[in-house]
Amino acid sequence: MSTAENDDDNNNDEVIQMNSSDDPDNNVDSDEPQDDNCACSDAQRSAALFILKTKEDRMLTQSALNGILQDMTGFIQQQNERVVTEAKKILSQANVECIPALEEYFCSVSNSRPFIGLETEYLQTKYFKEHFHLLEPIECLLGKEKLPDAHGTQQDHYHYCYHIPFLSSLQLLLKNKEVQAQVLNSHAKENTIGDYCDGDHFKNHQIFSVYNRALQVQLYFDEMDVCNPIGSKAGVHKLGMFYYTITNIDPKLRSRLHTIMLLAVVESQYITKYGIDTILEPFIEEMKALESPDGVPFEINGETCFLRGALTSVVADNPASNLLGGFKNLSSAYRKCRHCFATYESTQTKFTAEEFPARTERIHQKQFKKLKTPAADVYKVSFGISRNSTLNELKEFHVTSGLPPDIMHDIFEGVAVVELHCMLSALIQEYKLFGLAKLNNRIKKFPYGIPDRNNKPLPLPVTYLSKSPTEALKQNCKIY
Repeated sequence: MSTAENDDDNNNDEVIQMNSSDDPDNNVDSDEPQDDNCACSDAQRSAALFILKTKEDRMLTQSALNGILQDMTGFIQQQNERVVTEAKKILSQANVECIPALEEYFCSVSNSRPFIGLETEYLQTKYFKEHFHLLEPIECLLGKEKLPDAHGTQQDHYHYCYHIPFLSSLQLLLKNKEVQAQVLNSHAKENTIGDYCDGDHFKNHQIFSVYNRALQVQLYFDEMDVCNPIGSKAGVHKLGMFYYTITNIDPKLRSRLHTIMLLAVVESQYITKYGIDTILEPFIEEMKALESPDGVPFEINGETCFLRGALTSVVADNPASNLLGGFKNLSSAYRKCRHCFATYESTQTKFTAEEFPARTERIHQKQFKKLKTPAADVYKVSFGISRNSTLNELKEFHVTSGLPPDIMHDIFEGVAVVELHCMLSALIQEYKLFGLAKLNNRIKKFPYGIPDRNNKPLPLPVTYLSKSPTEALKQNCKIY
């Protein structure tokens, strides 16, 4: 991991780099032939890093990457031949004889293959596993169904999800020196709330309050559509994506992509068919090991350290959070909130948190027991819960306190839009303190700071006041 001023290229190299004691290319003596081998291995490592960066940063397919490598090989060989020809010409003009060793070197340069041993996807993957600690996903069979093939014959069609082993991925993340520093040195502040570690939930946690170096795991889930969202294939190829990070990392650095690790990928239709708890089972089992009193062994600075940890929160939008927590959708529940027991009627007359009784783990367990009675369907609607989430199997996590609100949809695309529209409508139309043209002029000429220049608000259209609040204000911004 890096600070904001560090170069991303250095970060990529650091995250995937092996310890020198573990790298077989570094275990060589000082004699001449082995130095040559070391130089060759360094060249191959540089070529492998180029391949990895080019493919991932530019999001290339394997066939496109292979074409680039072939073209580059031909180009480099042509340039090398020109250099060798020019070198021989200079030596001839200086009446210097080309000794056999130099001639042999010129020949090797002319016929050099910069990507030798890395020409195919198989060879590249093999090298990444051996030298860059490539952690491949595990294919998990969910089920199968019979579907007709092109000839009408019924064939088995298998349903899979793909997991990245959580603890193995966590070990690779902890190999990063700066991540280690963040874990070993808390960024908690006194008398200031700036992160999870500053709040009461952290300070009263049975693991975090005792073990300063405990790993604070945050899970994230969202769905994405790889096709045109308004096209005919919308939703057909939708994927469910699971990620994690550790909140031991300072918030200023935690939003960087290098600290957000992929955990699982599954087609959304399989989440509906088999349940999201089934997809989370491997992660839950590994989290139980991390929660255990003995912890899990991790290699840090060449030494084995046993670390404990727990799940701090599961971040998702409102529909996904309800799905993960076992709560019913808003439209089908009488108690519509996953944090309290608010009903639609009560939300129209009450506006402070103190006016709504909060959901607790004890109450949740009592309600869940009633779901096992013959009147389960009635209780599900009344309580707003549909099942006991697999997340509740963890000793140090519960869905009633671990599913934070969705700030994007609740605030930025929710009440803030309505409040701002109402306020501007009152100031411009009712109190007539200023006009829309004057407001837009102030927006345009306001001296925005450097961090805000890319996120400055757009001028409001002339139809702003005549539209409904949800349609009137459409702005772009970046959330850090």
